[in-house]
Amino acid sequence: FIIKTCGVLYVAMVSWACSKEPDNRQEEHELTFAPYVMPMEDASGQAASAGTATRAIVSDFFQPGFGVDINITSSNPATAREHFVYTNGSDGIFRGAPGYHFKLDDNYIMTLTAQWPQSGIRTQDFAADQRTLENYRLADWMTASSSAKGIVATDKPVPLTFVRENALLEFAIAGQNTEGSDISQLLIELHSATGSPKAYWAYCDLDNGHARLILPAGTRISSTNEYMI
Repeated sequence: FIIKTCGVLYVAMVSWACSKEPDNRQEEHELTFAPYVMPMEDASGQAASAGTATRAIVSDFFQPGFGVDINITSSNPATAREHFVYTNGSDGIFRGAPGYHFKLDDNYIMTLTAQWPQSGIRTQDFAADQRTLENYRLADWMTASSSAKGIVATDKPVPLTFVRENALLEFAIAGQNTEGSDISQLLIELHSATGSPKAYWAYCDLDNGHARLILPAGTRISSTNEYMI
């Protein structure tokens, strides 16, 4: 009798706990992510050496306050496609305001795409004056995606690898007695077969004294007079 009574009381207490416990017992986890930026490559497709990188531009590309567009496809038919803006915090973690929250069910993220810069910048004229680090970064379009087996509920930041989209031109002074010479300013005019000539200012604050210019994907320089480029 005593054992049975204790058993009844025990069951009753468990039932009470289940019915009275707050709804956030298994609170929805918010999606966050940590970015990694693929290093720039030289003409041979090899990663550029540390000496050719701008100051902190590879390891610390995303500064606090930088925002990216996040597009998510979910297995939940009610919210199959959603768009969010995520902002980088001082801890290097991107969070939304509001962000995507995993539901307390079996649904999961099927595909996720992150884009830098945001669509509002991408629809404007491409940054032709890249003398400032801010404009140079805005010209460095990147996309990250994750679709491998989907993304399930997690309270850990999801790692995303950003891959560069545009073309990079790097300029150096060559010739006799040029060692130690740095490029302080570089303005070039590009002529296109389909459009008007356009002037571009390169970014010159490089540790190796070179200049760099980022141009839309597919851009290349060619010469009809067999000049060396």
